[in-house]
Amino acid sequence: MENIKLTMKVMHFIHWNRSGITTLVKNIASYGSGKFRIGVLLFEGGNHFHEEFMQVRTKKQLYGFKNLFKSILVAKRFYANFQPYIVHAHSFTPLVISYLLFKESVIIFHAHNFYTYYTSRDIKSVLKRHLLIYILKRNDIHVCTVNNKAELFFTHHSIQAKTLLNGLPDIGTHRESLDKVSHNFRFYTVSRLERDKNITYAIEIFEKLNRLGIKFRFDIYGDGGEYDILYKMILDKNLSHCIFLKGYIKTPENLPCLYDFYLSTAIIEGIGLSMIDALRSRIPIIMTPKGELARILKDNESAFFIDFDKDKAVEKIIDITGRDGKDLECIQSGGRTIYEKHFTMDLFVRNLSDIYNTNCC
Repeated sequence: MENIKLTMKVMHFIHWNRSGITTLVKNIASYGSGKFRIGVLLFEGGNHFHEEFMQVRTKKQLYGFKNLFKSILVAKRFYANFQPYIVHAHSFTPLVISYLLFKESVIIFHAHNFYTYYTSRDIKSVLKRHLLIYILKRNDIHVCTVNNKAELFFTHHSIQAKTLLNGLPDIGTHRESLDKVSHNFRFYTVSRLERDKNITYAIEIFEKLNRLGIKFRFDIYGDGGEYDILYKMILDKNLSHCIFLKGYIKTPENLPCLYDFYLSTAIIEGIGLSMIDALRSRIPIIMTPKGELARILKDNESAFFIDFDKDKAVEKIIDITGRDGKDLECIQSGGRTIYEKHFTMDLFVRNLSDIYNTNCC
């Protein structure tokens, strides 16, 4: 039985390319290769799929909703050729397609966030939520979440779920001690440019800091649907000299040595890999307390929490940037300790292997 588990074939089914999920699956392929054989199926994405998954031999990109019929045909052919024991469906659309097409395999649904449709009352969310619960209740589908709140949601509906914290390998640059920080503070974020990441709020915070004469630079890495909105906002507020849209970056792990602080102003958050990378690299995180990380981190010990009240957030950031090196170094060390305890890639692969092996029995 052990030899069967070590050669287990797992098909990861992803909706979007260029996301944190993409990074996570790439890391699983690299660091879990001795435990299971990986295949990757992408529902829709850009032109960089094969480049980003060079280390995965068995992979296929579909056509998304633009040609759903052809996507289904190609997906069925890919599945039949690969014959995975487990289909690991990342998010809603891959789950629905897996339920319809891949019933011969064990299906694992990976909920990477506490999504708004879990609780929202608009018609689209209600229909989506009922379909999700219907599929999960009528099939032996294991649910992984990155959020204790999401686990409670599934448990409430009598659906077995387990929290699986994300992990990252300890590769990339590190931030030196912050007693060497200049008075021109360097902030960054790595994120999808979508509404739930609330980057407009970050820009509003920096607008006020700019008016107060605080010198800073804020670099925003990522792409997404709000790019044009953010670009116009930066221009309208005359902040193009200090806030920069840097676009998608392939190697975010190399950024930390260039910055002083990581900023997240998300209104909905799972366990962002870019935030885990900040912990790994000893970059202090300044964040709105949303998501599972807010439950694990402690304000003024391993991170800094800011309010959704802009004036309070500005006041807190001024206080943070005015602290001496010893105080900031404590935050750096606290964050690194959290990474080593909860978010190493070895721990993640071990926990994921346990879930896979449990479903083999």
